[in-house]
Amino acid sequence: MMPLILVVGPWGSGTTVVMQILSQLGALVPTPHLLTFDERTPNSWETTAFNRFVSTVAAEDTATVTQPEAILPGLQLMHAELQALSTSAQRPIALKYALAATILPQLSAVFALKLIYVTRPIEDIKATHVRRGWYQHLGPDGAIRIQQYMAEYAAQAKHPIHRIHFPDLIESPRELISELAAFVSLPDKPSAEQVIRRSPAQ
Repeated sequence: MMPLILVVGPWGSGTTVVMQILSQLGALVPTPHLLTFDERTPNSWETTAFNRFVSTVAAEDTATVTQPEAILPGLQLMHAELQALSTSAQRPIALKYALAATILPQLSAVFALKLIYVTRPIEDIKATHVRRGWYQHLGPDGAIRIQQYMAEYAAQAKHPIHRIHFPDLIESPRELISELAAFVSLPDKPSAEQVIRRSPAQ
């Protein structure tokens, strides 16, 4: 199976910063990316094709799977496309989307996942949600549902899951970036710390 770096965490948890770090380390985040109206993070670093696919098989407002029969065929088609892209670029692929938490078992059946969980205190997620003025389901309520899926999958996962608590990443970027690089088998680059320095408060 093709290796796939997958970053999963609630909206507002810091996954965008983690994706930027992965890109600095050498991972390929296929474009185009979904753009947002948040002036602090106008680029979500979510591959639009992946976002669009997951949104066709699961509902964002309820964080539930809506078309289970379409998940595996769609992922198998995506596997072929991403494999060709990764081979051509000679770089591992990295994707992220909070709603992907709803289809983690199917993703692990198609890809050799290098799964990264990103967490952040609910109160911090709430503050970011209020600042952004996003839909209700993208705030604490959605975060709780996404975290439930993450916990359920972790309880039965047969592969390692790398966990990043966002406040720790901000506090100790050098140590956590080094650990992340080792987990995804990419060369550690001190320059990746620039992502933390450039990133405004979430």
